[in-house]
Amino acid sequence: MQGKYTIELFRDGGEHAGIERVLVQHHSLATSRALYKAAVKNNPERLVILRAGWKILERSDQPETPPQTPGVKS
Repeated sequence: MQGKYTIELFRDGGEHAGIERVLVQHHSLATSRALYKAAVKNNPERLVILRAGWKILERSDQPETPPQTPGVKS
């Protein structure tokens, strides 16, 4: 069963190096954000991305960017 939100871990070299693996897929945004924060903490030198479908909500290499909430326009 696939979740609406996906947390991806990228190979060394970042986005252009490709996805190493999908860490988590979940239906809850709150749970996905908590799991994303744990993944970033556990992989400090790696790119971790939280997505809703193809839309990037958060990236570990851009922590200053405010998190996006699906369906809410900035």
